[in-house]
Amino acid sequence: AVSLDKKLGDYLEEQGYKIIPVGGEQGKLREDEYLLERVLYELSLQAANVVQLSPGKVIAYAHNKYTNQALQNNGIEVLSFEAKYLADGLGGPHCLTMPLVREK
Repeated sequence: AVSLDKKLGDYLEEQGYKIIPVGGEQGKLREDEYLLERVLYELSLQAANVVQLSPGKVIAYAHNKYTNQALQNNGIEVLSFEAKYLADGLGGPHCLTMPLVREK
């Protein structure tokens, strides 16, 4: 059984997964600036809503530049497209897909 006394991110890191934050790395920004200007801004524009095409390759919105750069810095190929109007309506790349059948 999985313990429920820890955050999902902590559990996933213990299992060997790397967490790439929405908004990229904080860098030299103060925490409040980082949260408001990068994390919450890009989160509101569906930065966490990406579609994995294959291991190491995703589709994402182009306007989420800090998140996309963080993905690329971690070896993920990001195929991006302009569609801020879709994000304004709370839709993301994943919302635009239909189930796929993939060959192994």
